[in-house]
Amino acid sequence: MPFSRKNALLSVPGCETIECLLRAPNNKSRATRVVKPFDEHMKAQQRRKGLVKLGKRCTQIPGDPFGLWTPWASNVVHPRDERMPRSQTPAIVAGIDSNQQIGDMIQIAHAYDEEFTVVKDNDEELVVKFALGSKSVRLMQCRDLDVTDEEAYIQSSRARASEHSTSTQLPDPPMAPELTQLIMAKLLSARGGQPDINDLSSSNPSSSGSSGSKKSKAGPFYNLRMATLEEYWLHMSPKQREDTRRDPVRANLPVPKWHTDVFHQYALDQIAAQNVWGYVEEDVFVVVDKNHRVVFANVENLSSLLFGYSTTDLLARFLDIWFYFTPLHSPESVRHTVSVYIRKIHPELDPSKATVAHLPDAKICVAHYGTWAVTGGQNGRHICLNSDSAFTRGSSSTFSRLLFGDFCRAALDKVTGMTRLLLKPLDPEHYKDPEDFLSLFALRVNGYTQRHRDKNEVSGGLAGFCTFGDYTGGHLCITQLNLKVPHEPGACSLIRGTVLRHPVENFTGPRFFLIGTNHENVKRNAWRKLGKLPALPPTNQDNDTNWKSRKHDVKMDTTCVNERDGHFDNIQYTNRKLHDAGSLEASSPSSEADTS
Repeated sequence: MPFSRKNALLSVPGCETIECLLRAPNNKSRATRVVKPFDEHMKAQQRRKGLVKLGKRCTQIPGDPFGLWTPWASNVVHPRDERMPRSQTPAIVAGIDSNQQIGDMIQIAHAYDEEFTVVKDNDEELVVKFALGSKSVRLMQCRDLDVTDEEAYIQSSRARASEHSTSTQLPDPPMAPELTQLIMAKLLSARGGQPDINDLSSSNPSSSGSSGSKKSKAGPFYNLRMATLEEYWLHMSPKQREDTRRDPVRANLPVPKWHTDVFHQYALDQIAAQNVWGYVEEDVFVVVDKNHRVVFANVENLSSLLFGYSTTDLLARFLDIWFYFTPLHSPESVRHTVSVYIRKIHPELDPSKATVAHLPDAKICVAHYGTWAVTGGQNGRHICLNSDSAFTRGSSSTFSRLLFGDFCRAALDKVTGMTRLLLKPLDPEHYKDPEDFLSLFALRVNGYTQRHRDKNEVSGGLAGFCTFGDYTGGHLCITQLNLKVPHEPGACSLIRGTVLRHPVENFTGPRFFLIGTNHENVKRNAWRKLGKLPALPPTNQDNDTNWKSRKHDVKMDTTCVNERDGHFDNIQYTNRKLHDAGSLEASSPSSEADTS
């Protein structure tokens, strides 16, 4: 997506086909006027590749007059194309809003089948299956799991079984630092059949696009280390890895700085997804702890059940058009460190190997819309709109800024409705606890997510995970529960992301997923304003020259809490308490005298 004219469905209008989008000339400036539209190029020119390069700005893309490739983004965008407002606001947004009300799930429950099957019943878990109308339901109670105890997620029987079975799938030990250096030396000295180390920095957009990240500071050495890990775990056979570990040269190598062996975890998770984690195929799946509190829930095809198939398809098209005009970040971070390798096994996602007609589809992107704490504000003292929501990266997001309200009303509202439908009855306490149960949305496009935990989310809270697109695979795996769910397009899951590690299995095809969540520091900021938490002490001291009075000034600026006991019956007021700290010098004998 966008589709070509011959591959588009009848429901897709002609203005959304790639031929129509690349047909209009760009006469805005002299530089863009020389770029010919797609139809004016010869067939050989239309099949040309290598038009853009990750991390390098490109303002003239042959065959795409409005195309722009920014160094920090990972998708080709068309910010100055005036067709963007016309393509989104009237038709697509109105179509998505036409079925605004969520369907009544109670009507489905009337067909409830009272017969159920007990799959397992022991001291550790209880699993039952039954039918809810035409949908199959599986409920699982983990009797050795408690959502309030983080250690239970590691010590439960399912977690231990998953860890034991996973470790046996790849018996090779993690790479020692000296072994890493040995393979680095072999890669640098090898000729033919080995990756070109000089080109590694250009294959990683973070090495040149994000100047403030740790990866950009590491430069080619980081990319060399990633190439080493990839070579060892994904391209060597078990016999080759064993011979490399026995190489006597490695004993003479110095020990470098410690680093995470991300490709070992990637290879291990992919094998475990195929051989270890059980596949739950039921349409509705809910996991609760010993106190019947929800740990994980998944409903397949929920979007179509609530809004209909046409609205679900329309929402996927709406998201794809949004990606066509709006630049999104490249997800080269801790949980996406193998994105360079993903582009190798999925060349259709590598923009440097795409033609001009397939360039809009070659993207691995991420964006965050909502609020979070300012950098370094772990306590949530100051909450602000993040940069993706404010569109602060220059003029390339002008139309996106104007249409952001329609985007929220059409896309984010549907995700909120799906998440609310599951969260409100399954965990009403968490739903009512924050002022707003969702304050941040993570939008990801074709991203493979490695095993991770979302540590910034509300402690012990639930996040909504919705997927759209036209893909196969992409099963959502929950490592501590020793299982995986289909997570096909239109599915919605609730997951306690702060404690449950959740990688995603490999997939093929366009995959868009939105995560609705709330950060812990944002919740604490709201609670302080509501009086549920005491206010934070001030960060800056006043200009009082007497250091003895600074302790009193801090107390004076902190919110008071009246406990309503007899100790406060005889309150003595002073000039300092009535008129603030600057009324009298702290050294004055009358500064603490009683006033009449």
